[in-house]
Amino acid sequence: MAPVPRPESVFRGNVAVLSVSVACAVMAGMIWYPVLPLYYRDLQATDYQVSVAYGLLVIVGSFVQLAGGYLSDRFGRKPLIVVPTFINAAVVLAAGFSSSWAALTAFVVTQNAAGALQMPSFLTIIAETVPPERQGDAYALLELFVSLGLGLGPALGAVLLPRLPFRGLFAVSAAIYLAVAVVRAVALRETRPRMRTQARRAAAPDPLPLPLGARPAFSPGALFRGRLLWLAVTAVAVAVGVNVTVYGPFIPLLLHDALSLSKRQIDVLYSVGPLVAAALGLAMGRFVARRGPGPAVAWGLGGAGVCLIALLVAPTFGWALALMTGAGVFLQLNFIGYDTLRAVATTPEMRGRVVGALGALGGVVGALSVPLVGKWAETAGPGLACWVGAVFCAAGAGSAIVAERWGSRDEPALGER
Repeated sequence: MAPVPRPESVFRGNVAVLSVSVACAVMAGMIWYPVLPLYYRDLQATDYQVSVAYGLLVIVGSFVQLAGGYLSDRFGRKPLIVVPTFINAAVVLAAGFSSSWAALTAFVVTQNAAGALQMPSFLTIIAETVPPERQGDAYALLELFVSLGLGLGPALGAVLLPRLPFRGLFAVSAAIYLAVAVVRAVALRETRPRMRTQARRAAAPDPLPLPLGARPAFSPGALFRGRLLWLAVTAVAVAVGVNVTVYGPFIPLLLHDALSLSKRQIDVLYSVGPLVAAALGLAMGRFVARRGPGPAVAWGLGGAGVCLIALLVAPTFGWALALMTGAGVFLQLNFIGYDTLRAVATTPEMRGRVVGALGALGGVVGALSVPLVGKWAETAGPGLACWVGAVFCAAGAGSAIVAERWGSRDEPALGER
């Protein structure tokens, strides 16, 4: 019996370029991001002002992500990835010269908006580079490199903090962003579907009954029907769950206040989980391929919620490290499943806009949740964020399962109706 040929690796072309460059870009941001709330305190910001700043980061990024989806479908994936990376390099360098928390917020909001502008193009360029049956593997590979960046960034920050002021961390970050922008400009290949010219259409008619230059219509109201409704619920749950916890200001403040951890120790806590998740990334991709993206999201969010609640009673640095590592691993599984779930629900012509709309919806709700939790945390303490995050993780786990089962009803992907 002839041996079964092994499938060709997805780590090539755009997938390889994006994976490696994303790892470097994420590392650049994570050099300073985990301890940013404490730097805000150094600039005399109150904890509520910190939560407002983080809310602005998310809400501006959400609306920009919506625009990024439309621009990606209109002008192409590559420009919407390359140009914002150059912007990141400039604004992060400028952030190092901030003398007030308001000025710092303006620069960091711009940096986050540039990153959000890229997000729909990241997901669509992967979906359009590999066949549907390999998309789970490709997203797992991308998230593996994201995890490497998430882990290496705080580790590098912990090494640099005793040697450089915070301004120096921003300068190192800007230099990395600039190098990433150049690599992407040279190596990425455009994948946006292009309409045929009149001559080519006459010789080989397009099977899609669309006039020249037309694109399928998309209304945001479609997010509240069928499978996309449950994807929208999942988007909101994921956004709130992560923005008030691991990506928000409250956990670093909780760890600093409850366990008296230093900035370097907090950087270490944020570095280990993503590195472990990176080691398990390919196994997570196989889990998504075998069980489906819905169960992957459910297991990921459910496990992360349990770790967040347990973090509230962590007695030592070691326990906090174990629980933050567990939360990082489970969230990584969630992100791989969530990326795949969004990709299979859309067609290439509309994917950027749908992904952007989902990101905008989740981001707006997630952004509003941060200052709300910050206001309540003035009396309840930053640990309140763990409870809120766990509740939304549970809601997202349930909605992802429904979205997965809804998709098995032979409902056409959006754009095929």
